[in-house]
Order: sequence, then C-alpha cells, then structure tokens
Amino acid sequence: MTSAFEELLGAPLVITAKDQRDAQDEIGEAIVASARRDIDRFIAVLARERSLLESSEVVWALGRVDDRRVIPFLLDALRSREPLVRWGAARALEHRREARVVDAFIAALADRSETVRLVVAEALGDFAEPRALGPLCAAAAKRSNQPQRIRRVFDAAIAKLRR
Repeated sequence: MTSAFEELLGAPLVITAKDQRDAQDEIGEAIVASARRDIDRFIAVLARERSLLESSEVVWALGRVDDRRVIPFLLDALRSREPLVRWGAARALEHRREARVVDAFIAALADRSETVRLVVAEALGDFAEPRALGPLCAAAAKRSNQPQRIRRVFDAAIAKLRR
C-alpha cells in the first residue's frame, strides 16, 4: 500500500481475506471506517492526494459516507480515466439529487462506458429533473442501434421525465 493510502486510512491495514473479492471488501470497509472516524482528516488527505480517486475501493467507500463534502471528490472520480472508477462514482452519486450531480450526469451521458451511461440515464430519470429531458433524448437518439436492454433504460428514463 502507498503511504497516501495508509494516510487516508489513518491506521495500519490488516487484510485477513483469503480471496481478492473479500480483500477488496475489507479494504473498502477500512476506508469507510476511516472516513467515519475522522471525516475532516479524511477529506484533507483526499484533497492533498487526488490520485487516491483512481482507486475503485476509495470511490466505493466515498459513496457510503453520508457527508456532502465527499461529493466534489466523487464528481472528480466521475471523470477518471478508468471506467470502473467512473461507474463507481456514478453509482455513489445516483441518489444525490443536487444540481451539480445532475450537470455531471448530463455530461456523462456521452461517457465511453456503456455501464456509466446506463447508471446516469436511469438516475436522471429518477431525479425527475426536467432539464435532463433534452440531453437524454439526444443521447438515446445517438444510440438507437444499441441493444434493446440499453434502449429500454433510456426510454424508461425519458418516460419518467415526460410524466
């Protein structure tokens, strides 16, 4: 582990898991515990060490922290080079109905990753934000040749906004 990661945790990390998936879960839980223990220190470390936002475990953990101050970090992660990190950020933000999240989700309708586009399309429909209707319709039209399951997500989000 890097020193920045250890600083984020605020305590040594001991992994007892036998497989990778369980180890990732342990890491995520340790990150969440660190944030809950001292959110101010946690945010200060993230502000200094932006590279930590390239970790899907950090982004997953941020989504479990009930503090509005993590939203800017999740918005940064939504622009990551890594599709898994962007997807995790979208999932972490999908229930946070704020103007800045809506703006970021509208922009993410053009994401290279299908899974990111699906998460943000569905969330925009759930947000019932009228200004998302035009961008959703445009994104759906660009992807009219996509598989039916993808078109269904976009169509359902558009239908919710038209109610």
